[in-house]
Amino acid sequence: LRKRAATSVAMAAAARAAAVAVVVVVVVLGVEVAAALNTDGLALLALKFAVSEDPNGALSTWRDADNDPCGWSGVTCVDGGGGRVAGVELANFSLAGYLPSELSLLSELVTLSLPYNQLAGQIPVAITALQKLAALDLAHNLLSGQVPAGIGRLVSLSRLDLSSNQLNGSLPPAIAGLPRLSGVLNLSYNHFTGGIPPEFGGIPVAVSLDLRGNDLAGEIPQVGSLVNQGPTAFDDNPRLCGFPLKVECAGEKEDPRIPEANGGMNPGAAAAVGRPPRRRSSPTVPVLAAIVVVAIVAGVILQWQCRRRCAAATARDEEKESAKDKSGAVTLAGSEERRSGGEEGEVFVAVDDGFGMELEELLRASAFVVGKSRGGIVYRVVPGHGPAVAVRRLSEPDDGDGGSDSGWRRRRAFETEAAAIGRARHPNVARLRAYYYAPDEKLLIYDYLSNGSLHSALHGDATNLFLPIPSSTPLDPQLTRCLFVFQVARRRRRRHCRGR
Repeated sequence: LRKRAATSVAMAAAARAAAVAVVVVVVVLGVEVAAALNTDGLALLALKFAVSEDPNGALSTWRDADNDPCGWSGVTCVDGGGGRVAGVELANFSLAGYLPSELSLLSELVTLSLPYNQLAGQIPVAITALQKLAALDLAHNLLSGQVPAGIGRLVSLSRLDLSSNQLNGSLPPAIAGLPRLSGVLNLSYNHFTGGIPPEFGGIPVAVSLDLRGNDLAGEIPQVGSLVNQGPTAFDDNPRLCGFPLKVECAGEKEDPRIPEANGGMNPGAAAAVGRPPRRRSSPTVPVLAAIVVVAIVAGVILQWQCRRRCAAATARDEEKESAKDKSGAVTLAGSEERRSGGEEGEVFVAVDDGFGMELEELLRASAFVVGKSRGGIVYRVVPGHGPAVAVRRLSEPDDGDGGSDSGWRRRRAFETEAAAIGRARHPNVARLRAYYYAPDEKLLIYDYLSNGSLHSALHGDATNLFLPIPSSTPLDPQLTRCLFVFQVARRRRRRHCRGR
């Protein structure tokens, strides 16, 4: 019995020793595995654990057994080794989850791009510690809450896109103070409220600003670069008003009501008060007055009919002339395949076959005001791809005489004049690339010339962006002749000039 008891005790002790040895081995191996991955890899593993759904297996290569995350999908590292992460780009993978605060450990991170996913929750405040972050793209997610107030600490940020989320609160003025902001600032289609901070006027003109689709209210501050923004930057904000929108703010117009001192009467009636009564007119006075009124009405009708006939004759003559003129490189008929129309009465024509921009792309692009005159406003339009173009919005509305036939004639006259402008080829005349006609909107699209207008070159302007030409500098005789012919042609309702 004693031998059996001793044997049992010895076997139990051996089992306990073996178990302890296994635990020690497991612990040691676990420590070695955890110690194999660097700090940036552990920070990205925190992002992987924060993702609850990964239907496309985008994070399947993110393993804790690796020494560094440089071989993981969507991850780029700093050149020169060290395993430091420089970029995380996981677009359109339908990742569901949240953004962990451990991302702030990626001190060398330059690009964080996670658009078109289903990430929810708030933007972590700790992310504002990334001093080298240059591009932050979290568009088209389900992020909510306010933009972190410390976003101004991202001193290297040049591109910020938080569009199409559920962010709320007011626009943080600190965004305007980002020193290297130069690409995109897109805060569109969220739930931002309040007014546009005046500090946004300090955003560089080259930045593509987009504040569409929010709940912003009040007048757009007329300061800095906000004055040069086109209307597309502020669309879909029903309570926003002021230039460049066509919505006037309350109190902007003069009160059309008659002062109460007149007792609510019009000026003629008020002036008549207190006058001595006149003697009754003779019967011939009303008859003469009626004859005069009838004559005036008849004259107006005759003049109106004459104007219509003259306009129709001018349009026919110009159509014949344009049909005879074959010297232009591209004619309106030659561009027929590029014509497109939306609603009734609308037409968009690319005069030049090399012009690849469509109407929808043109209307969605960012626009900046570069000039104003009685004839309209000129915008510099920056599309998503391709060079910038100059768009002149004409301020000549249709005089509208109420007939579809007259509207068709006005459109034909506009197309004829646009075709004539499109045929002009001269080194000193901007080239017309396309035009757009609608009953309430007329646009002319030219090549954008970055050196400013002729008026600025001759006389200078308020901003002194271009030095005026000295009076002793002779102008090209061909340019002088072209300008003279242009002025004469304008009086004849023709908008082109030709050189010999």
